[in-house]
Amino acid sequence: MRDLQFRNITSPAKGQRVLACSELSEQEGIRTTVNRHLVCRVFEAKGENKALPQPNLYVFKKQDRKNRMEIFYCRIKGSMYFSFENRLCLVSFINSLKIQLRAVV
Repeated sequence: MRDLQFRNITSPAKGQRVLACSELSEQEGIRTTVNRHLVCRVFEAKGENKALPQPNLYVFKKQDRKNRMEIFYCRIKGSMYFSFENRLCLVSFINSLKIQLRAVV
């Protein structure tokens, strides 16, 4: 059994896009839930030539033997410049992944 859910939330006024995907599957007594999120914001860089901040990477893993569950979480946050029609733009993004494994009794 596998369930998929996709969401696309776009806000042109804010220059923001949120993409989300959720997947639920069950196989051989293990229920797996995978959640993915991508948030992008686009700004016009008005003559700013600042150095970009270093990307951040956050990884978390947790095992709960009592509830027979394991969680893995990863988040990457960063930004980059790009040019479009002779304009310089800055894209800030956050990409996250959460995987949850649970034993089904």
